Amino acid sequence: TVAVYFAAFEESAVGIFAAANADPAFSQVRWYGGDGMVQSSLVIADPGAAAFAAATEFRAPTYGLSDQLLQDDATLIDAIEARSGLPADAFTLAAYDALHLATLAYAKVGLGSIADYRAELLTQAASYIGATGPTELNANGDRAVGDYDFYVVCPGSPATWARVSAYRAASDDVVSVGGC
Repeated sequence: TVAVYFAAFEESAVGIFAAANADPAFSQVRWYGGDGMVQSSLVIADPGAAAFAAATEFRAPTYGLSDQLLQDDATLIDAIEARSGLPADAFTLAAYDALHLATLAYAKVGLGSIADYRAELLTQAASYIGATGPTELNANGDRAVGDYDFYVVCPGSPATWARVSAYRAASDDVVSVGGC
């Protein structure tokens, strides 16, 4: 009935996890985190931090892409990676979509009026389907829908991250996709 939500970035998580590993009371509950630590190579590279994260089945979400979108966007993903030298993840493709929408709005109305540009950006976003799927925005200007992947630290030498579940907005469902 007790869990810990640990809001931190990977640099501070390593020291805290390593220290918590020295006290068995901390590993008696499940720990969860945010996208500031998910898939952190620093967490699994430190033996104490990795052991603690694995013992507590530390889980964290990140913006995700469905297998269908990954398949549909394979050419774009490969082109981005070839040009940048870095793997293209969901955040990369979201930035790609955002720039594309900004460009479409600019081409249509320019920047003579910020109000007109904003209205056109919202219009474009409402109907555009990009590399990350529908780009419609909610009243706060955030994506109205999005997919998320959930990762857990798996024990081992070395410890690893594994995607264990995914929330898919199209079906409004959480699905199991693997594990340690």
